[in-house]
Amino acid sequence: MRRLALTLAATALAGPAHANLFDVFGAGARSQAMAGAVAALAGDAMAAFHNPAGLTESPSAFIVGVTGLFNRTSILLTPRPLGYDPKGYGANPSARADTVEPPGTAGALLGLSAHPFSEDLAVGVAAFVPFEGFASLNTHFADEREQAFSNRLHYELLGERLESEVITFALAWRLRSWLSMGLGLMILPGAKVTAPVYARSATDLTQVDINARVGTEFSRALTAGLQVQPFEQLRVGVAFQDEVRTRIHGRSEVQVRGDEEQGVVFQELDLVTAFSPLRATLGVAWVAEGGFTASLEGTYRAWSRYTDNHNESGGFDDTVDAKAALEWPVGERTFARAGVSFTPSPVPTQTGRTSYVDNDRVGFGFGAGRDLQVFGQDLTLDIAFQVQALLTEETRKARGAYPDCAPGVRALCDESPDLAEDTPLLSAAETRGLQTGSPGFPGYTHGGYLVAASVDLRWRF
Repeated sequence: MRRLALTLAATALAGPAHANLFDVFGAGARSQAMAGAVAALAGDAMAAFHNPAGLTESPSAFIVGVTGLFNRTSILLTPRPLGYDPKGYGANPSARADTVEPPGTAGALLGLSAHPFSEDLAVGVAAFVPFEGFASLNTHFADEREQAFSNRLHYELLGERLESEVITFALAWRLRSWLSMGLGLMILPGAKVTAPVYARSATDLTQVDINARVGTEFSRALTAGLQVQPFEQLRVGVAFQDEVRTRIHGRSEVQVRGDEEQGVVFQELDLVTAFSPLRATLGVAWVAEGGFTASLEGTYRAWSRYTDNHNESGGFDDTVDAKAALEWPVGERTFARAGVSFTPSPVPTQTGRTSYVDNDRVGFGFGAGRDLQVFGQDLTLDIAFQVQALLTEETRKARGAYPDCAPGVRALCDESPDLAEDTPLLSAAETRGLQTGSPGFPGYTHGGYLVAASVDLRWRF
């Protein structure tokens, strides 16, 4: 019965996966070229994500663009030693395997900024819409439970985060000539699912009837920001985004013919396909005469509240990342840009039961922008290229005393508790020591690089 409920619960779900590609590479070609260091400089529709207060510096404009991501990361598994397989391990539907050449993604960038009532009031929208569409869902376990599914490891923060849509709205006011503030929302769709199931036979899982009740929900995160210009060349930006997660929850309601006395069996579902932590950013920029600009930025991220795909705490650490960028004129209407970033991983060393995979990253961005006049219309064309190198890391599971696997156990655990006597299914000798089917046992090596390329066109109206 449990297997039936689990199978039908997974089958009944077809929901969206959501995350934050902007947070990894920056929103728009200019930001990507500058490694995302634009909280003190945001002056177009992409300010709705980076710092809503920057919308007051944006002209009324529409942005359309394309972003492509090439994923060249890998997770290489250490061969399993003999003598650690739990009973039935060889019957797993998938063989334990490395994770190589994961798919990239591509999508459309859309932005709109306007001053509907006065130049001191601005509204903005920024969005990334993947060409693959909105309806995809891929979850995984970070421990031995994954052996029954893909039987491989997955990048915890660079999987779904790079494949899904981002939608932000914001409103900004210029309170003084030197001070602007903004407020906004990041919105992520989710779903509530109920799947009534009627099984005609408890022994034949192909004979089932399924209905589904699916409702759309929305998760919202507050965004806010300030931009201060204490004197002509210096600009300071402060931005905040609350934590947000996309949740798909519900249950299957299973009835089995001939087992009416047991009644309906409920299988609860609680999936989180993405988590974006609370972030607080401080950016400082120096804008010299002639357009030369230097920017420094730091962002605190509250990863300690992270929950994984199955809404379980990951035990992650809070982090602070750093970025620096330059922008300079190379012609009458042309600018070049470059930036660097360092993003520490919030994932602690995975010597225990879980195998959350993540790496420290070093990023390099560069690009250019040019103002154009086409049929009397003011346009700006921006292009960008960014590479993020994942610093290679080798993980080895700790050896020692192994507790039995149970909810809440964090140490590497034993799937077959040691027996004192033989049973009809197992001999006591077969249960001695550690038996684990965790794909991450006894260890793995992970690294690689990510490449993002963008081009967007801004029409000022």
